[in-house]
Amino acid sequence: VLAFSVSFVVLFFLFYARSEHVLYAPRAMHGVDKEVLCTEIPQMEGDVALDAIYNEQALFAHSAFVYDATTGSVLFAKDSDTLRGFASVTKLLTAATVLGNEKPTTHITLSDSALHDHIPPFQKGETWEVGRLTSLMLVRSSNDAARALAIGVGSRLADTENEQLAQRAFFRAMSEQASHWHLSKMLSFGIKSVSGLDDTGNIPTVMGTAQEAAQLLLCAFERYPDVIAQTQNETVTYQNVHGGTYTVDNTNRII
Repeated sequence: VLAFSVSFVVLFFLFYARSEHVLYAPRAMHGVDKEVLCTEIPQMEGDVALDAIYNEQALFAHSAFVYDATTGSVLFAKDSDTLRGFASVTKLLTAATVLGNEKPTTHITLSDSALHDHIPPFQKGETWEVGRLTSLMLVRSSNDAARALAIGVGSRLADTENEQLAQRAFFRAMSEQASHWHLSKMLSFGIKSVSGLDDTGNIPTVMGTAQEAAQLLLCAFERYPDVIAQTQNETVTYQNVHGGTYTVDNTNRII
């Protein structure tokens, strides 16, 4: 799995084996009783070099982290503890927060305030199952889907119809999820959006380290493997509750 952000790259060798570093944090969340279970990557001190064959490859990222989940070994680390803009990698945390607080079959309706980018070309009033909209958000990296999920789930968490209050409630839930998954440097900066960037697409609203990006993807993969697996598809067709369909291309250019 390869995950990119603006200023770092994170590589994972996920053959899915459990290490002894396991975190348990029981939660009761909005009608969904779940146990947060996540392998903890040991904290790094300094850089770790790969074999010479890898050193010959060009690496332009300011920070990088390579982790083998089979052995629990860190294979490479370059400035992996420095805060960098997370950009759309943030949507992994958004997805985890959604699925940790709502059943995949729960319905949410898209409001006008959620639709800024119109990618894909959603229409106001569409109703979606949470699970399908979350998958679409990840595959297409849809900011509109992320906002719609935050408003829909946040409104239930805060028991409010005020969309600003709903989004604030969702940000608090994201912070709680980040705390459970030990994303402490991300929390020190603060979580200010569900997409990682402001509405201009230029200013970071979520920051973290390359190692925390690895931690986030590993936790998301362990907790929600079926949802993360869908991001391996080049093109996916999704259907809303009304029967309308959207075929979206994966924004990961390597797929």
